[in-house]
Amino acid sequence: GFGRFGQIVGRLLMANDIPVTVLDNSAGHIERVRRFGYKVFYGDAERADLLHTAGASNARLLIVAVDDRNKTNAIVEMAKKHYPHLKVLTRAYDVVHYHELHALGADVIEREVFLGSLKLGETALRQLGMRANQAHRNALQFARHDQLSIEQLGEHQFASQLYVSESRRAQEEVVELLKEDSLHPLEDVEHD
Repeated sequence: GFGRFGQIVGRLLMANDIPVTVLDNSAGHIERVRRFGYKVFYGDAERADLLHTAGASNARLLIVAVDDRNKTNAIVEMAKKHYPHLKVLTRAYDVVHYHELHALGADVIEREVFLGSLKLGETALRQLGMRANQAHRNALQFARHDQLSIEQLGEHQFASQLYVSESRRAQEEVVELLKEDSLHPLEDVEHD
């Protein structure tokens, strides 16, 4: 897909002179983005034959940026079955979807709003008076801890008693981690 998420990924790759083949299944959307000079083809990426025609046999990556959770899962599952050499990069809508995609074999999974939310949280810390380096460091530590927690939580059924208790424990852990770090701040030096 080449919607709000896929466009950012695609534009970054294209800006780095990386050849990209884009499929989207909305004729109206394709017409709109073509006006801006993007080469987008109509098609359903769930179809193995269409991915073959688009060059999946020779590609190194498949980036799934479809705005439909079930379709995303179906594409990942099909791609891993028919094109096992492809590294599949995709987005997850939430933690449950993250675990679904992991189980389907996606190689890289980014949670859709995580980085934007993290950046806004970092900015909020700075606006509340925290030094820039400390706010950035706290955001990075939070992100690392959150990723580890999500991977560990994947071992439990979502919303089960164990999942909820482990999730609460992880939240308490990150609070303690950041509290401990604030007792030993690094010298706040700005770098160019």
